Amino acid sequence: MPPSRLKSGLLGLLLLASLSLSSPTGALSHGEPWSWAGVCPESDRFGVAVAGAGIEAYDVGQLHAGWYHSFAVLASPAHPAGLGYVQTVRISDDGPFVDRACSACPTWNMVQAIALANPGSLWAVGNEPDRQDYTQAGRYAEIYHAFYGFLKAVDPTCQIAIGGVVQPTPIRMQYLDMILNAYHVRYGGAMPVDVWNVHNYVVREGETGWGGGIPPGTDPALAIEYGIQDHDNVNAWAWHLRLMRQWMQLRGYRDRPLIITEYGILMPEEYGYDYDRVRQFLVTTSNWLTSATDPNTGYPADGNRLVQGWAWYSLNDPAFEGFTSRNHLFDPETLSITPLGLAYAAYTAPLTTPSADLHPTALLHGASSPGSGGLLATTVVARIYNDGSGSADTVEIHFERDGTPAGDATIATIGAYEVQEASVVWTGLVPGQTYQAAVTVDPYHQIDECDSTNNSLSASFLLGDQWSYLPLIQKKR
Repeated sequence: MPPSRLKSGLLGLLLLASLSLSSPTGALSHGEPWSWAGVCPESDRFGVAVAGAGIEAYDVGQLHAGWYHSFAVLASPAHPAGLGYVQTVRISDDGPFVDRACSACPTWNMVQAIALANPGSLWAVGNEPDRQDYTQAGRYAEIYHAFYGFLKAVDPTCQIAIGGVVQPTPIRMQYLDMILNAYHVRYGGAMPVDVWNVHNYVVREGETGWGGGIPPGTDPALAIEYGIQDHDNVNAWAWHLRLMRQWMQLRGYRDRPLIITEYGILMPEEYGYDYDRVRQFLVTTSNWLTSATDPNTGYPADGNRLVQGWAWYSLNDPAFEGFTSRNHLFDPETLSITPLGLAYAAYTAPLTTPSADLHPTALLHGASSPGSGGLLATTVVARIYNDGSGSADTVEIHFERDGTPAGDATIATIGAYEVQEASVVWTGLVPGQTYQAAVTVDPYHQIDECDSTNNSLSASFLLGDQWSYLPLIQKKR
């Protein structure tokens, strides 16, 4: 929010035809899609919202955080201390224009260039479309559809998040329902949302006066008249998130992650929100976020946790409506960490133990070649990704064919956020037959991982039984 201011796993490939094998890939540069499940280490769930550019000026490594955003799309976002970056597309109700979806939107050429330069990014479409990017529900559905289709075509590995509403309360649930309904009417299906995103404040909702306002087209009778001293009411704050998860479950989105791209204390010290009060809110909400689960509404891929990641507002904004506030983690003038920043760091420090998280992201085979007796041979390759912050040495890879052991391989080292490949050669294959292939990483559990439930992958292979031999034609100069 604040008013009047600016405001990671891949599915295995199922290959039914012969493919050419690629060479092993090196370390990823933030190119794997955000998984938001089994985060390694746990401190990577913590993020920060940055007021303006220039995060490089701050020693953010002290925070042990995993990600950040700055309410903008950046062609070359900085990654200090390995922080991931969430792209945020600002939108408006008007448009579309020839080269963009709305007047506030970046041009399509800009979006394409940024997506290609930052594969696997998470993109949030809008920032508080219910308030700051004030957009009618039907218009938002159109803009979201345009960006979703465009970005997925440019970078299939990216993920798209809906713009975060100010707070997930009943009136804002109505606004989200209006978006889903408008999308269904216009495009004939459910709105595809990879990651659900909210902001979460406890602020007054009303047609006039301070606070979060009334989302466009919604019923003002649903508004909640929170008071200034309710701003750090943790019970209300947690109820918002439980309500959001219930809403997601009822609408078929329980299997999607939920993140908070902005929350914190906006109220100034003059209203009683001094350092001690803000610190208590930070600690209490962190306790809730790191532990809250629900067997009926939580995200199944993340142990039924309710929230997968959260960003504190702010890293460096020391004021609210011109009044001094205590919610910033770094002083923008001295660039030094604040007492609240130290409290944030003290909370995340015990959660930073490096650990590997190995899982296969693809299982494929090369072009089959004729062997003796009319049988075939092919090379089977598994791509292994380490989604953790610690490296793994002497990684054993076990292959099976139709449930029977079919070769082993060893990768010397897989560094943090690296992809490596392991391969075996299969012989004696019958042309035209389908084989069930499987791969397991670390089958004997020799490596300490933060998540050992994602170590296997299977795929079906159909071996071709005909070959075409083409002549090599060279042009004389």
